[in-house]
Amino acid sequence: MAWANLALLGIGGAMLSVPILIHFLMQPKPVEIVFPAMRFLKQKQMINRSRTRLRHILLLLLRCILIGLLVLALAGPAVASQQFGKWLTFGGISFVAAIVGLVLLFSLFSGNANRLLNGILGAFLAVTLLFALWYGLKLFDDDESGLILADDGEPVAVVIVFDCSPTMQYELENETRQKKGTEIAKWIVNQFPSGSQICVAATDGDTPFFSVDGGAANRRIESLKTCFSPTTIPETLADALPLIEDSPLERKEVYIVSNLTRNAWAMPTSDPAINRLAKDKSINLFVVDVGVEEPTDFALGGLDLSARQITSNGSLKIRTSIRRLGAAAQRNVRLSIEKPDDSLPVVRDGKTMVPEKAWTLTKTADVRDNGTEPLSFEFEETLAPGTYHGKIEVQGNDPLSLDDEQYFTFEVNSPWQALVVRPRDVDSSFVEGVLAPMERVRAGNSAFEVTVVDQADFNPETDLEPYQAVFLIDPGPLADESWQQLDAWVSGGGGLSIFLGPAAADRDGLPRPEFQTEAASRILTGSLLNQFQCPDRIKDPFLWSPQNFDHPVLSMFREVSTSIPWSKVPVYTFWGLEPDENGESLPTQVVLNYNNFEPAMIERRIGAGRIIVSTTSISEPSSSNERLPWNQIRSIETYVTYVIVRSISRFIVQADSSSLDVRVGQIASLRNDLKVYPESWQVFSPNLEKPPAKVVTVNGSLSYRFTDTPGHYRFKGKLDGPVLRGFSANIDPATVDLTRVLPAELDKVLGANRYQLAKQQNEITRQQGQARKGREFYPLLMLMMFIAVIIEYLVSNRFYKH
Repeated sequence: MAWANLALLGIGGAMLSVPILIHFLMQPKPVEIVFPAMRFLKQKQMINRSRTRLRHILLLLLRCILIGLLVLALAGPAVASQQFGKWLTFGGISFVAAIVGLVLLFSLFSGNANRLLNGILGAFLAVTLLFALWYGLKLFDDDESGLILADDGEPVAVVIVFDCSPTMQYELENETRQKKGTEIAKWIVNQFPSGSQICVAATDGDTPFFSVDGGAANRRIESLKTCFSPTTIPETLADALPLIEDSPLERKEVYIVSNLTRNAWAMPTSDPAINRLAKDKSINLFVVDVGVEEPTDFALGGLDLSARQITSNGSLKIRTSIRRLGAAAQRNVRLSIEKPDDSLPVVRDGKTMVPEKAWTLTKTADVRDNGTEPLSFEFEETLAPGTYHGKIEVQGNDPLSLDDEQYFTFEVNSPWQALVVRPRDVDSSFVEGVLAPMERVRAGNSAFEVTVVDQADFNPETDLEPYQAVFLIDPGPLADESWQQLDAWVSGGGGLSIFLGPAAADRDGLPRPEFQTEAASRILTGSLLNQFQCPDRIKDPFLWSPQNFDHPVLSMFREVSTSIPWSKVPVYTFWGLEPDENGESLPTQVVLNYNNFEPAMIERRIGAGRIIVSTTSISEPSSSNERLPWNQIRSIETYVTYVIVRSISRFIVQADSSSLDVRVGQIASLRNDLKVYPESWQVFSPNLEKPPAKVVTVNGSLSYRFTDTPGHYRFKGKLDGPVLRGFSANIDPATVDLTRVLPAELDKVLGANRYQLAKQQNEITRQQGQARKGREFYPLLMLMMFIAVIIEYLVSNRFYKH
């Protein structure tokens, strides 16, 4: 407990002697009269005099209490806010004891002979006094009794945690949450006394530090920008907390300025620093809420492109969704794709100039209350080979505009050249039809141009350079030189797909030795073992059984994963593979399993290229007079197999490369074949005020890590003229989620009843005073003094009646 005017206690003690002196000085002196006949009256007079004396003592006690309450009120006792309720409880118990004591005294002084009532009152008074004594000892022995109270002039060690997440750009009444938070944070800094240590820690990932003075802290606050890949508030607080814990200043405070969105407060694991803060109640903790209780917003979902690389005559389909937070409303959604200009981008007068002309498509979306509506666009312009940038945007005013745009980049190439190699007696028509459907070939817009050769004509002398993809359909034995040739070609960026089948077995059904060599194992991801054959083709066939749909080959099934008829794609026989020792040096993963957990498809990356190995055949007819078919994957429910083979073909030529679309903060990496592209490039950021950077080719790729802003990143090089490439970066949808954190979630991070929550400056001022100077008892003491004056008045009038 602290006292505003401790000296008044001494003065008050002296003042207590005044009513005592008055009491004894004003005692009437008795006049002695000798009257024998009045002996009985004298005895009665002695009794009345004794009773009157006790009443006067009671009145004296009331007047002393009155003066004591006045002195206490003027002395200004205060306790820490956390202890106020406990002291109030202690005062309430003591007050009850005083009331019971007064009632008992009145009962005794009035000559009440009801011993039972007096006994009950006496027992209750004793119990109340004992309880008050026990509670008082417990209160003074409490861990919180050491909480520090100080005046406003004492220096403070402070951490101000500022939320820089994208949701702070939410606008209300022409003011963003970041602007409002900046004003409040600067106002808070100006409240601190001279000599305070102030750390402004933002969720932008910078290392926390103490500013030189308040002016430097304000400049730090003004310089804060929106961070599109922010750290969480608990992480930022944990990094900054040791600064004030190690500070020599006794007063320590933490202020958190945030709009209280759930994502900003995520704490995946318990942090020791946060746990210390929740327990260390000597650090005053304030949370300043600058958010909006019921926000409204339109937001675009992620983009799903039919392909990231298309042919000149191909079409581009884009699927997305628009989500509404709030009441139902209508908005126009526009697709725009830039028309390329070889002269742009270029820096003029310190600003980057980019193409302004674009192809556009617009659709209208009616979105229900807090609902989501799907959207799809189909772009069918004939495009020249090159890199194209586009975006989809919600038109019209919106409080949070950052989630109204989604960017994308795609490449247009000439048709990919695919080589299909199969033994003379193997049917490869299914794969040919997937790669180059006849209707597209006739229309001149097929994604692939397919060349089919007999395996007997495929040898180490075969030129693979013209091809981007090679498909081995039920391959027979290959010489080590051919495996090595494929290895070198894949390493240079080629894509290889192998569908193993019965041609890999000898007459006894065992794997041929040519599939067990080191060169073959490096391509096949391992050595062929035995064939797995199901015991009952009707009741118990093997089935494709995806564990997840994360791999690009299976991503097309992700949204309809529960409705795929895998049971209608039976496999009766497949090859087992013994994994080789290259699994650690060459990235290898299982794409698809069978229902007995054996691998059905395996991916391996060698250098810049990719390999997909299927352990069963793709060329099996539905029936055969010579032998039982290995599967029915191309004759029953053909659509599933069609999608998988198509996805494999796009994957191995890297048509669906994620390098063209990254999250803000991720590293982007583009393949850069020096036979086709220049070695060094200029990189133009979406921030048009930022000068271009320079990157060079390393190990056949271009890497760029400074993706700190959403938008298009443009690469410009020179090789017999300008060469343009690039990629797009989008915000993680979680960072623009306006869902508010629940009080229980906030308590989990900071501790229940551990922090003060405020929205306005006057609330912060009041809570600062309560935290620093504690809660004062002055109003309660004045109320008690008023009650004591009334009681003293009533009692004195009763006792001094004639």
